[in-house]
Amino acid sequence: MADSSYKELVQSKIAFKGKKAALISENRDYAGNKWIEVKNANRIHFTGWVKNPEEFLLCVSNDEDEYFGALSSEIVESKNGWDRVELYAEIPSRLENKKLLSFIWKVNKNRAYLDDVKIVLTREEIAE
Repeated sequence: MADSSYKELVQSKIAFKGKKAALISENRDYAGNKWIEVKNANRIHFTGWVKNPEEFLLCVSNDEDEYFGALSSEIVESKNGWDRVELYAEIPSRLENKKLLSFIWKVNKNRAYLDDVKIVLTREEIAE
């Protein structure tokens, strides 16, 4: 997977919030790679506003001894022609104090726009 950041994808023609958004072009398979250190967290919530949400998945993984992966393109809200997609996943306890990679996996070959990306790590008690 080629390393990339959102900064290199920024354009100012189409945006959900503010004056700029990321354009994920037709020839990209992955975008927006960001390493996140897991400290005192057992949940990750990755959201963004998108145009053409069917074009990609929000993903989180690690490259260590045991693979952990989560992906989603669940639409949770629509506004002004944009859709808010989210990934909400449990982080295995073996990954505490390690790093996760968040990224966009472009599954189709059309362009898509992404804006207002947020990644939040939380610690929640789980009742079973």
